[in-house]
Amino acid sequence: MYCSLCNTSLSLQDVDRNIWKEQSEEFIIKCPVCQTEKILISELFEHGHINKQYFAIIVSDSDSNNKEKLTDYIPQNLKQKIFDHLSSCQICSEKIEEFRLNKIFKKINLNEETYNFFIKCANDVIIELNRENISFKNNNICSFKFENQTYTIDQNNIFYSCEKTLEGIKIEQKCYLLEKNSYNIGMVSFVFSNNKIILEKIWLKSEQRLEKEKTLLTNLKNGKIRILFELIDKLQDFI
Repeated sequence: MYCSLCNTSLSLQDVDRNIWKEQSEEFIIKCPVCQTEKILISELFEHGHINKQYFAIIVSDSDSNNKEKLTDYIPQNLKQKIFDHLSSCQICSEKIEEFRLNKIFKKINLNEETYNFFIKCANDVIIELNRENISFKNNNICSFKFENQTYTIDQNNIFYSCEKTLEGIKIEQKCYLLEKNSYNIGMVSFVFSNNKIILEKIWLKSEQRLEKEKTLLTNLKNGKIRILFELIDKLQDFI
């Protein structure tokens, strides 16, 4: 997408705000160079049925782990119209179940893509961790030290795990996303074998990349901007 006035390439970070008009959602994209505004319109219903990008927020809200409900940003009367339609429309009910299954498969594929990216970009470490630079909670790693920095591990952030046996020795590899202050800062992998824990690989984002991502994610969280949900797939470049 390009600015109609100066031809500057526009990205997700240029979404300035969104507004609702009757049964449509307008996304205002502002050119960072000339400040020209471009409007993208997303209809809530299409050909008498719920527009597919809104299935994403309905499925996401059904996850009990999500405390913030994305449908809360939709005006109450329109949100009620969505759920009334779902309760009476078999076509949309079947489509939302199909979307739910596709989301599961996409997560599997995303984890595979994440793993391939990690293996390609991570630095090899291969050092054994001892009790001084690793801690546990419920027999799971909860933090480790590397180059005088302490990193926390959330077991919910595991994206790859495998077990194999070599010459009678069981070897297990686990890969995690790393977070700090609720932001994704990189990835790490461990190898478990013979009661030893090896810090195998690590990849950390640059400070410049982190600042750009924090700005966009902060704007999303505080409601300054909302992104068209069919564009979410592009966020995997954000890993």
